[in-house]
Amino acid sequence: MRHACLLIALLAVGAAAPALDAFARWDFDAEVSGYVVRAGRRGQVVGANPGDAGFLEGDTTCKVEDGWGVGLKFGIEGLFGNGDARAKVGLDARVNLMAAEFYRGGIYDVRQQSSDTRPAESGSFVYSLLKPSPVTVVPHAGVELRVKDDLWLDLEAGAPFMGWTLASGWDRYGKWHQAHHASWWGLGARGTVGLRWDLGDKTSLRVMVGYEGYRPEFHRQPAEVHGILGAIGMAIRF
Repeated sequence: MRHACLLIALLAVGAAAPALDAFARWDFDAEVSGYVVRAGRRGQVVGANPGDAGFLEGDTTCKVEDGWGVGLKFGIEGLFGNGDARAKVGLDARVNLMAAEFYRGGIYDVRQQSSDTRPAESGSFVYSLLKPSPVTVVPHAGVELRVKDDLWLDLEAGAPFMGWTLASGWDRYGKWHQAHHASWWGLGARGTVGLRWDLGDKTSLRVMVGYEGYRPEFHRQPAEVHGILGAIGMAIRF
């Protein structure tokens, strides 16, 4: 009798509990990031342009400190949970537009050579540029919690893997000529918080803000890259 009552109680609890569901979906996001950078001085010292030999001399030091970038992120996620909460794991690939050759924005500094006393419009310049790799791979995990109806709180943490290159050289008539560079590849840290709206059974829209940071090394000097990001995207369940 006691076992029968226990079985009936378990069945009742199971019937009352929300049904568990597992599914996968594609994610597409457009990201804009603002960066604050501390890069070592050693990689940002540029000598006089060889074309100015005999006229200019000495070194000029640039200092990359801040900038911005745009990325397009695509990925896949697996989710498991019920109608009120679900856990997720996924893998994303982000295309960094800052890495394109035509992209002159981003994280850079341009200065007139230190010994050049001519007006800026006819002077000689040097530059430093911090540039990301073309693609960032972002494994991540997170949770989604229902706020109300079709609105979810979306929390994610990830470990992005990418490269950074610190390059310096001469800015000659609007064209950059590289004098030296150093590259680094490694893992960073990433965390985001956002809201997701279900637009139907298979489609959702989300907006999010977050942080992404790295500690690279250039020319044997430590550096720091801190980014604040904002994104908007869609997901399609399959």
